[in-house]
Amino acid sequence: MYNCTIYDAFTGISPFEKLGVIKFLELTSNHSKEVIQQSVDYAVKDCPSFGGYIFSVNFEKEPIAVAVINKSGIPGFQSKNILVQFNIEESWQTIEFIKYFFGKLIALTNKDLSLQLNADNPNIPLLQEIGFVPKALEFRYSATKAEADKAIEAIPSTPIPASSLKKKRKKKKSKLRVAV
Repeated sequence: MYNCTIYDAFTGISPFEKLGVIKFLELTSNHSKEVIQQSVDYAVKDCPSFGGYIFSVNFEKEPIAVAVINKSGIPGFQSKNILVQFNIEESWQTIEFIKYFFGKLIALTNKDLSLQLNADNPNIPLLQEIGFVPKALEFRYSATKAEADKAIEAIPSTPIPASSLKKKRKKKKSKLRVAV
C-alpha cells in the first residue's frame, strides 16, 4: 500500500532523495525553495543543528506526503520536535489518510510534536480531533521602516532605575500553620 521512509542524521539521505523531497514540498507548499532547503538540511544535520527527521510516504514510488521535523534542542520549554514543513498531495487529503499520516508522525516523535499554524487555518478542528491543543500565542514584530522608526523613538533612551519602580513594602511575618 504505502511505503514510508524516515531520513535523519544517522540514516542519511541521498542527493536524489533530498531533491525529490524539496521538489515535492516546493510544488505543494507556499514556502520558498531556500526555506525548504534549510529545514531539510537542519533535519539531516547537513548544517550545524540538533537534527530531526524527514518522513516521506510514497505510493507507487511517488511521494504523496512529506513532513520535515526539526528538533528544538530546548527540552521542557517547548516541544522537542517541531513540524516545520509538511504537505499531502491534494488527491490524498482525506480524513483517514491525514489521521494515518499524523499518527505516524506522533509515534515517530514519541508523542512530543508541535506545529505552528495561522489562526485562520481551516485544519485546526481536524488537528484538535487528532489530539493537538493550542498552547501558546506567538507575537512577531512586523512593521514598516517608518513604523519601526516611530516605535523606536518612543522607547526611553535612559532606562528607569529599578529601585524607583519598586514600592516600599512592609515585611509581613509569615505564620507557620500546622494541621493536627
